[in-house]
Amino acid sequence: MRRLGPGGLLLLALAAPAAAQEESRFGEAGTWDVLALREGAALAGCAARREIDGREVRMVFDGADWQLALAAAPPGTVTAFGIDDEALPVDAARAGGMTALSLTPAALEAVRNGQLATVTLDGEAVELPLNGTAAAALRVQDCVRLDGVAPDEADLYAVETLTAEETGPMGADCPARSDAASAPDGPPGTVTLVHALPGRDPLQIYWVDPYGRLLPVPEAFGPDRAEVTLDGYVGQSFVVKDLSGACHGAPIRATADGVRRQVR
Repeated sequence: MRRLGPGGLLLLALAAPAAAQEESRFGEAGTWDVLALREGAALAGCAARREIDGREVRMVFDGADWQLALAAAPPGTVTAFGIDDEALPVDAARAGGMTALSLTPAALEAVRNGQLATVTLDGEAVELPLNGTAAAALRVQDCVRLDGVAPDEADLYAVETLTAEETGPMGADCPARSDAASAPDGPPGTVTLVHALPGRDPLQIYWVDPYGRLLPVPEAFGPDRAEVTLDGYVGQSFVVKDLSGACHGAPIRATADGVRRQVR
């Protein structure tokens, strides 16, 4: 992969594609589209893209550095950036009708695991819900690792594309990863999980990506919360684990938009 110098990825990923700059679809992660970004034949990075309240938002990775970018016309000045109640460093640049924030490792983890980002852009507080960012970031990393070429569905579990940890057993009473994996993509949809015995055992919800990897879902059951509704797409799959790491029941698959599934 061709590694661009400082600012090069930003210009490639955010500027309107020129003859030598192309975007191609790599896949999806929930409501995020994942794109391979090329300059000629060389991969310069990958991006996850979605619209939030009519504004394009991107997570961009070149194999070394991450950026969170949002459309602004004209590109504006960022004076503050935070995730939930945590203020984060501001390191912003502007190009191609978008404003991009460089993400430190700590900021990336906050974006992946947080609920809401707030960017103060030209004095206006812009709120960006962070639904599905952990899955989107993982899929972007897949895109970079695979040089922007999506594997055939039959090759999703090829040993050469996954680590030993990612191909091993998921835990006690858990299904095989290939049986629990989400479909690569599907139409938008939600699934509601209903805890049959709320307050009895703490349970963690995991999204199972198309490779069979587990990503913890920020939304969680609580003493006063017996239902959790998850946004994503039809064909996505989840498992639920207790504190020992054992799975509770079979994989929960969103077979249609708006389905409800009980968890014990």
